[in-house]
Amino acid sequence: MRLLIFLISLLITVTAARADSLTTTADRLAFVQAESSLARGNIFNFRLLSSQLQQYVLYPYLQYAAITQQLDLTAQPQVDNFLQTYADTPLAARLRIDWLFSLAVKQQWQCYLKYYQPTTDTTLQCYYAQALWQTQQKNQALKLLPDLWLSANDVPDACMPIFKIGQASGALTTDLVWQRVQLELKNKKSLDKNLLTLLPTVLQVPAKLWQIVRDKPSLVTDPALFAINDNYTHTILLDSIQHFAVQKPQQVAALWPALQSEYNFSEQDKQIITRAIAIELARSADPDALNWLAQVKPLYVNNLVKIWRIRAALALQNWILVRYFIAQLPVAESQQSIWQYWYARALAQTDQLTQAQTIYQQLAQQVNYYGLLASQQLRNHYQPVINNDAQVNLAQITIIPAIQRAYELYSLHMINDARREWQWATKTMDPSQLRTAAQLAMQWNWYDRALMTAAKAGDYDFAVRFPVAYRAQVISSAQQQNLDPAWVLAIMRQESAFMPDAKSRVGALGLMQLMPRTARLLSTNIGNLGILNANNNITLGSRYLNHLDSEFDNNQTIATAAYNIGPTRLQKWLPLYKKLPADIWVDILPWQETRNYVRTVTLATAIYRQQLREI
Repeated sequence: MRLLIFLISLLITVTAARADSLTTTADRLAFVQAESSLARGNIFNFRLLSSQLQQYVLYPYLQYAAITQQLDLTAQPQVDNFLQTYADTPLAARLRIDWLFSLAVKQQWQCYLKYYQPTTDTTLQCYYAQALWQTQQKNQALKLLPDLWLSANDVPDACMPIFKIGQASGALTTDLVWQRVQLELKNKKSLDKNLLTLLPTVLQVPAKLWQIVRDKPSLVTDPALFAINDNYTHTILLDSIQHFAVQKPQQVAALWPALQSEYNFSEQDKQIITRAIAIELARSADPDALNWLAQVKPLYVNNLVKIWRIRAALALQNWILVRYFIAQLPVAESQQSIWQYWYARALAQTDQLTQAQTIYQQLAQQVNYYGLLASQQLRNHYQPVINNDAQVNLAQITIIPAIQRAYELYSLHMINDARREWQWATKTMDPSQLRTAAQLAMQWNWYDRALMTAAKAGDYDFAVRFPVAYRAQVISSAQQQNLDPAWVLAIMRQESAFMPDAKSRVGALGLMQLMPRTARLLSTNIGNLGILNANNNITLGSRYLNHLDSEFDNNQTIATAAYNIGPTRLQKWLPLYKKLPADIWVDILPWQETRNYVRTVTLATAIYRQQLREI
């Protein structure tokens, strides 16, 4: 399949930093054929072809493929030789990880210790602790247990042997186990199956109770469930009331006097719960939120309280309080563009227009959402000052071996490997080099690497940070759906950074991150591969955007929010849109991801309109 894709790609003209020579084309073809031979088990042909490619930049990939195909039969000297020869490539780290897993499966613990290096992989960390234990370095193994125990998102099967050793030895104390139970149930509804097997008897009842109440928080009103007066039950009760407040803040606010009478809460407990109710009321734009927030005593006023006091005041359009609460922020935070914008808005609304315009003029020079809003308040065309006089020298970047490998892999449609090489090449670059690398990626039409690398460099070259990718397809689809092509580009940029193969953890696919179910509603008989096709994805994504635009009366702000959070969850917030200015509505939405999403898409749409005018 890869060979077929490659042969087709040879017929396509690709804009690149250099023209492909006949030798490079022949090398690429031989490389693909060598990979194919190895996969088919034709070792003779693989060795013949790879021997001709020793000077080709992707030769290490052939060696890596040969070693990993039969890793169980590979001798240590071969691994050592590869790790030393190709230490300056991401392949060395990959082989080390493959080799460590192989050694762990074979329980070659002494050898495992020889090759182990610090890693973020929990499974490998647990194998390391097990290797220490099995090689009689027991104290060192047990010292690793607390951090391991409290860091894993889930308990991998590989960790169970060392955790059971810790339990038997007493190193995995009841307090540590309870800390883990708290981490698990505060972040998700159910306990990990492996964790359940490690619960001591004393924790089995409270853990089950907590899980039950997590599933049905309204059970906090049943005092019989919380009759046992111990720290475990107390922790469960406090957390469950706060969790209930997240789901039903108005209901919990109404129940709070009765709950205080029923349970023996300390003053600290009362303040923690009052704070939780107040914040959730503010998140739901409840008119009584400010009264609740006022009940939070200074000792318990955290940053969330400070922020949601401002948003609650915005929801009521109480501009005096907006100014007052912004002034209560730490100085550094109050200078952030978001709060400077709202302070200026409050000044303007309280007849201090000159001061407001001074702030607007400063903000309008910034490349961010609030710079755009400030320019709109001034009724000016948004045109921030960009200080980007740096000269780029592509030659200094193109000679880097990792960049050369990335280009070859990208040309061969080995995108994941290409991204690893790009990451490897750019991880230690300074801003000037990153800026140059971004320009190079842009020349290759590798849009996601270009804009991400430019962002890392702090470069605001709009052509790179906001590339007009897939221009013909976007304009055609936008015209068919009567949409602003700048908006389509902005949505696509935010959803996938123009990665056609993008796949989210929840299953969204492609440039515009369509859920398969949504795609099939828009076009019958389309499978996941069809959704990942760039043309199909842009067509279907534009069709879905048009559907949202129509559903919300051609309101681009609401449709943008709905694209992110879904139209159903947004329904509750539609009446508020009719009552409030759009800028307030966006900033009081309860979902941080959606607020950021709408801000970013709104800014990108404005910039893309300018880009499209200039093309």
